[in-house]
Parts: sequence; structure tokens; C-alpha cells
Amino acid sequence: MAWRAAAYFRDHDGHVREVIAFAKTKSAAEHRLLTKLRDRATITPAGELSPTDKINDLIDLWIEKFEERVADGRRSPTSLTTYRTAIKNHVRPALGELRIGEATTPRIDRVIGTIKRNAGRSTAKTCRAVVSGMILSVLRPAVWMVAGAMVGPLVSRARSSRIASAPRITGEV
Repeated sequence: MAWRAAAYFRDHDGHVREVIAFAKTKSAAEHRLLTKLRDRATITPAGELSPTDKINDLIDLWIEKFEERVADGRRSPTSLTTYRTAIKNHVRPALGELRIGEATTPRIDRVIGTIKRNAGRSTAKTCRAVVSGMILSVLRPAVWMVAGAMVGPLVSRARSSRIASAPRITGEV
């Protein structure tokens, strides 16, 4: 007699499917089922990374894809240099050891805010572009990518308006 273990699993396409495993003993069938579920969960639509991989892996993959775009003439080598510097100095130290599934919008916003306070608005904008670009280009099909894509804009202090006085408009001095 064979034991049957079954569970419903929501696949990456959003459909719920029954996953079944058979074995000679109850515990062996359950173990096989858990293995099937784990393997199924790690296959992402992007086919390269899973939510349990580290952001360092995502960074490496993104740089590789960006280098291909530079080689094809679709992106500037200067952009690649700028992004590598931002990654080395800010993104990797702040997010690199985090698991991809832990990269939530509030967490990324907090990191970008810290970079803005410590390194300036321009550097924070570059880092935000890097993080958003990584998530959008490498993990575009993944459901959780919305978290990174929704990183908010950097708000700066309001500037005083520059309205020309009447003499400047009419040319009078």
C-alpha cells in the first residue's frame, strides 16, 4: 500500500493547483510533498532567482544584464560606471545580505532615506534608480516586484519661486 500526501499550492501565475506525492510510508510521502512544494516555490517566472536568494545575487545578475545592454549600445558605459559606484558604496552594504523576499517598500524607502541623509540627494536618486532598475529588469514577472517599483520619490525642501519682477519682464531697468 502506498501513502498519498497532497496540498494545494498557489503557483506564480496565481492559479491554485493540487500537488501530490506518493511513498511507502506516511512520513516519506509528507517529506516528498514538502520537497515538491519547496522546489515549486523556488522556481520564479524570471527563472533565475527566488525570494530566498540574497540581493547580492540580484545585483550580480543585474550588472551582467546591464553590461550586455552597454555592449549592444543600448546603455551608456558612463551609466554603468556610475551605477557600479553606487552599488559598491551604498546599495550592496545596505541591502546586499538581505533576502530578495525581504526587500519591502518600507525597508527600501528607509535605506534610500538614510543614503539621502548621509550622502546627498543626488546619490540617493542614483541608488533608487539602481534598486528600481534591478527589480524591474531582472524580476519583472515576479509578483513581489511591486514593492521595489513603488519606492517613493525623494522629497526635497521647497524652493522659493523665481518670479521675474515687472521691470525685468518689460526690459526696463
